[in-house]
Order: sequence, then structure tokens, then C-alpha cells
Amino acid sequence: MKKSIIGLTGVMLSTGLLFTQCASHKKTAESNVSKPAAEKPAQSGSVGITLNPVRDISPDDLQGKWEFDYFTNVSTNRRILFPMQLPYLTFDVKRQKFSGMAGCNNVSGDYTMNGDQFYFKQPMVMTRMSCDAMGEKTFVNYMIAIDKVSVIENTLQFFSYEKAVMVFKRSEKK
Repeated sequence: MKKSIIGLTGVMLSTGLLFTQCASHKKTAESNVSKPAAEKPAQSGSVGITLNPVRDISPDDLQGKWEFDYFTNVSTNRRILFPMQLPYLTFDVKRQKFSGMAGCNNVSGDYTMNGDQFYFKQPMVMTRMSCDAMGEKTFVNYMIAIDKVSVIENTLQFFSYEKAVMVFKRSEKK
């Protein structure tokens, strides 16, 4: 009984992540469609809605290390998605470089920022270790789709097509 519940839970989580990833790819194909207005701010932890409105930020606001808090479109507990280690990103604004961990594999590269417009330059460098971080693929797919950023106090939000997709909390400012 216990094994079947665990197996069913795994299937449900995998299916949920698959649908999230498919939605992300669909939005990439819709790049010529007009974008909807940003939604109203919501309580922290709400799934699928924007926490804070996008505003212009200073590059210095991004400086330092940020730890992953949650995906806005995935309600699965982050410790289930990332059992080994929570993702984090560290930004060097003077060199416009980033590095971090996507849950199992290291990731690094360059980024471009102009006001609230933000893009991780492709290709990114990423290690290829085998692990069971179910959320890592979603994390990387969202990184590729990001087009805006917002930093308000110690909260960093990444947006894709006017919707927040990932939220981070400041770990340290260098």
C-alpha cells in the first residue's frame, strides 16, 4: 500500500512538471502575440500569480547570492522538487556573469540587463551529473524563457511573458 502511494505521488509530480514545461514551450511559440498586463500583487506563496509589479531596477540590486524560494506555477514542495540542494544563483553585476546550482548541476554564463529587461545569454554552461532533482529541468527551462526581473527588498522575481515564474530570496549581498 505504501509503495503504491509513493509511486502514484511520483507519477502525479512528473505529470505536473511535464504540463508546466509544455506551457513554457507553448509561450515561446507565442512570442508575436500581444502580452497581457501584469496581474495584481498577491500573498507570498500564491501559485500562478505575480507577487510584485515589475519596475526598473538598478543592476546593483541584483548583486550577490539568491536562493530559490518557489516556482509560481508549480505547487509541489521545493524539497520534493530538489531533494539534494535548493537552487541558487550568484550575480556579478560588474562583469554581467552569473553562476549557481540548478538543483543538482552547476550552471553559469552571462546575462543582459537593461532596466527590468533581463535575459540569460545562450548557451549557458551546465554540468551533466545524473540525479533525481525533478525540478531541475523546469528550473533551466524557466531560465531560458525569462525576459524581465524585479528586485524588491530581499525578493528577486523572474518573469516570462509578464508572469512571475521563479521567486528567490537574498542569501547574501557582495
